[in-house]
Amino acid sequence: MPAGISNYPTSLDTITDLPDVSGKNLGGDPDPNAIHSNITDRTSQAIIALEAKLGIGSSVAGSATTGQVITKQAGGTTIWATPAAAPVKFPVVFATDSWTAIPNGGTPLQGNYEWEFENASTLLVTTKVARVKTAPVTTAIQIRVMKNGSSIISGSNYPQINVGANGQTNTPVYTSTAFAAGDRLRVDIFQGDGAFLLVKLWFTEP
Repeated sequence: MPAGISNYPTSLDTITDLPDVSGKNLGGDPDPNAIHSNITDRTSQAIIALEAKLGIGSSVAGSATTGQVITKQAGGTTIWATPAAAPVKFPVVFATDSWTAIPNGGTPLQGNYEWEFENASTLLVTTKVARVKTAPVTTAIQIRVMKNGSSIISGSNYPQINVGANGQTNTPVYTSTAFAAGDRLRVDIFQGDGAFLLVKLWFTEP
């Protein structure tokens, strides 16, 4: 007699795999899915897989409070626990309407505004942070992200908007993403022409 096979945890078992056997002849039913030994085997496999998925421990659902979820602990135990609150995410935006075109090797334009952090924050490294309304015509726009007056861009991997483009065209690399309370953030234009530049940087607080 072939043993039954549970689909779980690869996929959910169905009414075919674990059928309602009321009124069935469990020992000699022509439907192999309704044979008692096969049903027992499938059920055993599914229960073992569920135990492995849920882990061990005596933290029953009745001990949980509303909103708590099963959370893995060291050693494979699980408990009901309140999920950690998601970090607060907020943007810091810098805008420059127009500026004198800065050629390669020219003097960078220091930003007019600085943001001072009230709390420790972390820069979210995203690909696109810069956009310009009037695209550069002769020289690509490059910007520096400054922390306390020093660049946190790795090498020459500045956020860049190419000639003829309105959106950022590269992926910047940052050397630091952590800001302490009191740290200052500024954006400088390192080179480029164009107008109406907008830079949006996203941060989280713990």
